[in-house]
Amino acid sequence: MKYLEDDLLTQKAQTAEFNDLLEDALHQASRALTDERRRHIASLLANSLSREELAHVEQKKLLSLLGELNDAEIQMLKYYSLQGTEQREFAEQHRVIHAHIENIRRTAD
Repeated sequence: MKYLEDDLLTQKAQTAEFNDLLEDALHQASRALTDERRRHIASLLANSLSREELAHVEQKKLLSLLGELNDAEIQMLKYYSLQGTEQREFAEQHRVIHAHIENIRRTAD
């Protein structure tokens, strides 16, 4: 079974769509200032190999959006995607971002 999965991934990696994504991802990774940013790019690229339901155009759009966001904005999106205990734990781990979010909330009120 593992060999079948490896063969499928190898075939997908040879498609024009994947090569197009790879080219964009390498360009963004070369400009990335942090390891975290490079991990986000790698994750998106790796997941594009395993999610057949995600069309090439959607993958390109996600990669483009990732290129437009800074690390703080990604952290804020992650924070808002969590709920309850997970959100509080995330806020504890990323106090600077959490403080920024709270400042935004206060000025919006």
